[in-house]
Amino acid sequence: MSSEQQPKWQYSIGPGPDLTKEIGQIIVNYSECERSIFDVFKNIMNLSSHDAYLLVKHANMNSEKMLAVIKAEINRVKPAALIPAIREALDLFKSSIEHRNIVAHWQWAVTDGSAGLAFNDLKAKPGEQNNGRLFELSELQTTAWKLAKAAILLGNAAVMMFERMPSALSQGGWAPSTYSSRGAADEMMIKLALDQVRQHIQRIEEQIQQDAQRPS
Repeated sequence: MSSEQQPKWQYSIGPGPDLTKEIGQIIVNYSECERSIFDVFKNIMNLSSHDAYLLVKHANMNSEKMLAVIKAEINRVKPAALIPAIREALDLFKSSIEHRNIVAHWQWAVTDGSAGLAFNDLKAKPGEQNNGRLFELSELQTTAWKLAKAAILLGNAAVMMFERMPSALSQGGWAPSTYSSRGAADEMMIKLALDQVRQHIQRIEEQIQQDAQRPS
């Protein structure tokens, strides 16, 4: 006598797996940008990890505030070849903030297919009709990639930036200085590494375009 097969219990919250994958990817990519923005901010302001942590924590500095500081002091970045990449990454990040906040904080309806429906019920006034907003899968994928590209550029820039030495022998005594022993060879290596990152990003974008053109 064969035993009855046990039912497979499941649950449905929000849209289908393709959409939830991109929702999660947007949140993860945004967090990666935040981490890299902190690293660039720390380097550009010549702060130790401990001091940067204390400043961000007790001054209540979020990524947008750190972004503003980076933009204001971006000419401090050495080598200067990194500046365009950092600017591009910050623009990508900033342009994605509003969409990311909706994706992360609105409430998602149970839906099938290539579109998801999200509502902002928690912020709606009593009695106010909230029709929600429809999100296509392609829209979520675009935002996820923009944040991923920003994270790649920022993460690489953070590790390529020349450290600004906190002190050096100057005018007969020790004094704060921006002295660095980095030279032209170091800058050339940074430029080559940045070119490799750009090529990698270009290959990804070409693959994204090919996938978008394939019939579903």
